[in-house]
Amino acid sequence: MTEPHYEENLTPATEPTEPEGKRIGTVGWIGVGMVVVIMLAGLAVSLVVLSRDQDTPLVPLDDGGTAAQVTPQDTAGLFEPDPEFDSLDRVVYVPKDPNGVVLEQKTPPAGRTPETAPEGVMLQRVHGNMVLPFSTSDGPTAIDSSGVATGFSHTPQGAALAAAHYIAYFTGGNDRIDMIAASGRADDPTGTIAEAKRYNATGVLGSVADGSAYVALPSLKLNYTDALTRVSFGYTATLKDGSTQYRRVFSDFIWREDRGWVIQVRPLNSPQGSTVGGTADQTPFEPGWLTWW
Repeated sequence: MTEPHYEENLTPATEPTEPEGKRIGTVGWIGVGMVVVIMLAGLAVSLVVLSRDQDTPLVPLDDGGTAAQVTPQDTAGLFEPDPEFDSLDRVVYVPKDPNGVVLEQKTPPAGRTPETAPEGVMLQRVHGNMVLPFSTSDGPTAIDSSGVATGFSHTPQGAALAAAHYIAYFTGGNDRIDMIAASGRADDPTGTIAEAKRYNATGVLGSVADGSAYVALPSLKLNYTDALTRVSFGYTATLKDGSTQYRRVFSDFIWREDRGWVIQVRPLNSPQGSTVGGTADQTPFEPGWLTWW
C-alpha cells in the first residue's frame, strides 16, 4: 500500500492547496476551552498508512480477498443513482435524505475480535459535506430529530463509529455543535460547549465556521473498555521543508445506558486533557493502528 503525500501550505486559507487536485476539505478543530487546534483547517494532509506486519492487511478481507464493504440496494430510491469519490479517493454514497440512511443491521460473526472491522461499512455524505461511516453490524440504528446518528453498538466497533460521527459534529462549527448538543450525545457538565461557541463566533484564526466540511479519517486506534473508550485517529502531513509530521487526534467516549456512546466534553485546562486532544510531531506511529473505512 502506497501512502499519498501532499505538500502542506502553512498559511491558513479558505481552501487547502494540494497537488494532483486532491483535497481533504476544510476540517476545523475548535479552540479555546475545548479543542487542541491541530492545523486541520485550511491545511493539506496525507493519510497515514500503517502496517502491523507484512502479512496482515489493514482492511479486513472477504472470502474473495477484497475489502468487505456494502453497496446500497436502491430499490427504495434512498440514494442518488451514482456514488462519488471523496477527497481520499474512497467511494461515497449520497443519500437523498441529507441526514443519512440507516442500514439494515445483522448480527456480527461469532468470535469477532476487537481488531475486526464492522460489517458492511458504507461511507455516506450527510448534511451536504460530512463524509461519515455507517455499518450493517454496529450502527447507527437511528437518526434522531436533531439529524445526528445514534444507536452505535456497545463494542469497540461501535465506539469507533460513534467517534467518527460525534467528533465531526463537535468540531464542525456552531450549527453542528447545536446538533450534537440537542441529540444528547455530548456530556457537558462544565458548560464548555457554550464557551467554544463564543470562540467560534469571534471569527479569529482557529475558530470554525458553521457547516464546515469533514472527512472521516480512516486510520484509528482504540483504548477500549465497556465504560470508557479513547478513540484516536491518525494521519501524516508532509511539510513545506519535506519533513513528515505524524499527527494524532483523540477523544474519550462514555457509555450511558440510556443514550449509548457520548463524547466526554472537558475544558481545555482539564487534568484529563481537552475534549478533542492531539499531538503533531516527528514520532512515527506505533503498532496497533487499524483502517476500517
